[in-house]
Amino acid sequence: EIEHTCHRSPINFLVHIFSTLISYSMQPKKPSISSSFFIG
Repeated sequence: EIEHTCHRSPINFLVHIFSTLISYSMQPKKPSISSSFFIG
């Protein structure tokens, strides 16, 4: 889950995004959004 933080530099922003994506990809069970959510 991406937390809202004040990034003081673009490098820190990119590091935060990459670390979030890496931790997400390492989860054994990845959360997903049901297609019925978009259909209604």
